[in-house]
This record gives sequence, C-alpha cells and structure tokens, in this order.
Amino acid sequence: MPGRLASAKRYVTPQFGTTILSEAVILILFALGIASIPLTATLVIGLASIWTIYVRRRQLSQESSDKIVALIKRMGRLVDQIGITASNQGAVDLLGKVEYDKDTSIRTRKEAQVMMVEIKDAFKIFQAWQTSVKESAQLLKETYTPSVNLSYVMHAINDLIFLYDYYLDNICNKTVRLVNDASTQSPDLSGSFEALRGNMYELRGAINLFLVDCTEAGLRPIKAQVNPWSAHLDPRPVWG
Repeated sequence: MPGRLASAKRYVTPQFGTTILSEAVILILFALGIASIPLTATLVIGLASIWTIYVRRRQLSQESSDKIVALIKRMGRLVDQIGITASNQGAVDLLGKVEYDKDTSIRTRKEAQVMMVEIKDAFKIFQAWQTSVKESAQLLKETYTPSVNLSYVMHAINDLIFLYDYYLDNICNKTVRLVNDASTQSPDLSGSFEALRGNMYELRGAINLFLVDCTEAGLRPIKAQVNPWSAHLDPRPVWG
C-alpha cells in the first residue's frame, strides 16, 4: 500500500488538481443553470491558469531558496577549509625552514627580518578575519529565510573571495619570495612547499566551482574566479 501511494503521488500534480477542479465547477454551474457552458469554461480555465502559475512560482521560489541554503552551507565549509589550509603546513611554516644569516644580493638580513615580521602580522590579521567570516557564514546559515535580502548572502560570498585572495597575495606569495631569497634552506623545504601548493590548488578549485554554482543560482559574485597560484620555489644551497 505505501508503494502504491508513493506511485500515485507522482501523478497528483498541481496541474492535475486544477483540471479536476475545473471540471467539477463546470458541471455544478451548468447543472444549476447559473451559466452557460462557454462562459463557465472561460471563467474556470482563466482561474485554473492563474492558480497553476501561482503554484509554479511558489515551487520555483522554494527551489531557489533551497539552492541558496545549500550554497550557504558550502560557503561555511570552504571558509573552514581556508583556515585548515593556512594552519596545516601553511605558508608561514615555510619561514622556519630557511635562514637569513647574512645579506644576499636581493636584500639585507635586516630587511629580511622586517619582512618576516610583516608576513606574520599579516597572518594574524588573516586569522582574525577568517574567524569573523566563519561566524558570519554560520549566522547566515542559522537565520536565512527566503525573505532575507540576498545582498547579505552576496556580501558573505565576496568575503570568502577576498579572504582567499588576501592569504594568497599577502602571505603565500610574499613568503615564497622571501624564502627564495634566503641564503640557506632546510632539506625538507621543497616537500613543504609542494604540500602547500597542492592544498592551495585544491582549495582554489573548490572555491571556483562554488562560484560557478552561485552564478547559476542567480547570484553575482564580485569575480568569477579567485586568483591563481603562480609562485615557484627556486633552488638554493641547503643547510646541514
């Protein structure tokens, strides 16, 4: 019996319901002699069309709302992934695998030390920002309804984009440039660099796919793709 009911439900659509209702009204009005068949049919078909359009719009609105909710949940997971990527074998960890024990042709030892401090300060800003974006995404997930202005959703999506680009441009790229200029490097620097680059490639792919789905859902992110990874590790003498 449950199987038969489930099968029957597939055919009980709003259009099916309006058709049955139309036929019932036509028969009743005609039987009572209130209206002629042509007039009754015209009125009922018009009302049925309006009802069908209304129901379909509600269905489309619900489908759109469901897509937005799913995107908000994905956005929260991506913000978490950015935080994990930055903390687990992140760019700042590479600074511990080089030594600036003397001046180089690119910069002095003092300049390198200043740059290290700047990178670490930028990473602290990133961590605070990532926490804030994560909390905003969580709040949006808990409070979103179809009545919520989509500008709030767009603001959160753009924050995700800005957060990734900030980490890539102001921390990853600057760190790799500084590491390349170091006088000596740790033997395991290359492995750490490749792990970081692989994690960033994976993260960028996930974010870009998310942005494609946002656009298909009718949202308009500030950009279609986040910035690509372009840094390379130059060979240097290793210590030990």
